[in-house]
Amino acid sequence: MEFRIAPMFLVIFNLLFLFFVNPSINESISLKFAADYSKTGMPIGLLFALSIGTFLRHSYYSKSFKVAYFTIQILNVGLLIYYIVEIQKQHL
Repeated sequence: MEFRIAPMFLVIFNLLFLFFVNPSINESISLKFAADYSKTGMPIGLLFALSIGTFLRHSYYSKSFKVAYFTIQILNVGLLIYYIVEIQKQHL
């Protein structure tokens, strides 16, 4: 298996996890679980750090891979901000 694709797997898994834990997108997640940042924040931060680390580990990526990777990574950061804002709105 080509290990240069690992950052893309991690960034996509992080995207799916962010969709899963956001209570405004996935209504089956309880607000009590989603509001506990230690349970949801650690996997998100760990996946983010692992994807950056594995991306920096290799030197050659195609231009389309880099564009897709950074687009999804920016989307992840946007979803994380949206997640925090939604938790704050629903928790008040």
